[in-house]
Amino acid sequence: MIRAVAQSAEGQTHSQPDIRWYDEQGGEIGRGRSFDLRNLPRGQTRLGVVVFDRGRGSAYAQWLIRRDEGDQFTLLRGTIGPKKDLERKYRKESGHGS
Repeated sequence: MIRAVAQSAEGQTHSQPDIRWYDEQGGEIGRGRSFDLRNLPRGQTRLGVVVFDRGRGSAYAQWLIRRDEGDQFTLLRGTIGPKKDLERKYRKESGHGS
């Protein structure tokens, strides 16, 4: 299980963020604070998350995760910051503006 937490620069946790999980093709594969990694295929997969908190901003993160045959998961790489293609897709689907 992987969990997204929306936090301000001051360290305050946002209570009601809209969180969406995306596969490597940009398709939405989950919503909510948590994503069950067992839903990922075996091998290497890029997993993205968009966190939008109305009036407070948005955040994007992406990880490269490996799932082996024994269902062990390894985080190979992660990035946090602007991911404009996911942001545009999210805003279009959710109606949160342009």
